[in-house]
Amino acid sequence: KIYQQGLSGDLTIELTDDSYDVYSKDINAPAWDLSSWIMGLGYDPASKTYRKLTFKPSAQKATQKASVVINLYTQSGKGVLFGQNRFPTSPYAPVYTAPNNTILKKFINTPGYIFFDGGANKSLKFVLHSFSSNQGQAFFLGRGSHDISIKNVIIENASPKITTKTTLPRTKWSPSDGFQFTADSIPTPDGVLGFSAGIANRGSLTSDIFESRTLFIDTVQNSNNKFIGNEITGFGYGIASMGIGVLINPRTFRYDRYYNLNNVISNNIIYDVEKAGIFVGFEENPEISGNRIYNVKSVNTDESYGIQAGDYPVTYGRGYNNIGIKLYNNEISGLVDSKTTAGIYILQNGEQFPSPLEGY
Repeated sequence: KIYQQGLSGDLTIELTDDSYDVYSKDINAPAWDLSSWIMGLGYDPASKTYRKLTFKPSAQKATQKASVVINLYTQSGKGVLFGQNRFPTSPYAPVYTAPNNTILKKFINTPGYIFFDGGANKSLKFVLHSFSSNQGQAFFLGRGSHDISIKNVIIENASPKITTKTTLPRTKWSPSDGFQFTADSIPTPDGVLGFSAGIANRGSLTSDIFESRTLFIDTVQNSNNKFIGNEITGFGYGIASMGIGVLINPRTFRYDRYYNLNNVISNNIIYDVEKAGIFVGFEENPEISGNRIYNVKSVNTDESYGIQAGDYPVTYGRGYNNIGIKLYNNEISGLVDSKTTAGIYILQNGEQFPSPLEGY
């Protein structure tokens, strides 16, 4: 009904039951789809105010920890989805009734300002049941996600087969094809590789020809998202945040940064993960503070990090770097690996591209 009726002001949805089971509708769908445009949500130019959509426990449920359990059963591996989307799950989404391409382009975007808040007792517990054997993310902030808050919730993985999945998606560049983005799970000669995370925040560009060459959909950085006070366990990464990187600005023929911008990862408890409690790549001005990370025990990767910032390039994509990271007051312990361990691992992978004015 949110997509059908929209909002006329702030809307708070209180969860009152002991448990909720949410199922994806097909192999490509998330369990819970909050992507694309919702009428009345976000910035209202008439009143110059922001309308917010908040999910929280009821007053009765808010007195106990994990008193409301949301089971996310997903064929695609994605639990709760945010961001741009031309084909959201709800048949009432405004994208399906857009009268022309100009309006359609707008309605593909998300207005943001969606908040999950479990309260002081962390009363909301999200459990991911991924039917994908390659990947799984309880919360997935897709391209263009902004002003999303996930606060004081518990996030667990109920699918052991994805616990050790740590192959992150990448960007690629070639003179003939320009910048491209791998899927969230990547076919390789060694099989399909993917990653699991309690929260994933990934900026990218669409691979859809109609969206990129006819609609010219907006290139929106994943920005102003907040992941605060959560408990996350049982994934390849606790939180993984990856921006677009650099792109050619067609107006100026210069490279511009389209890094994720001004995201906050603070005061989370992350434990029993495979490779890193927190990973960031192509991030600008992130705040990573006050997190407690422990028991990072690698089974498959030979690497265990509390916080990993940046990465080397691989055969199927570019490396990662970051700008202006604010890292402080994090507590990290219990890293176990046969090869490489580090509480905080920072790698600034450099990149060099030819001038856009020289023929591509």
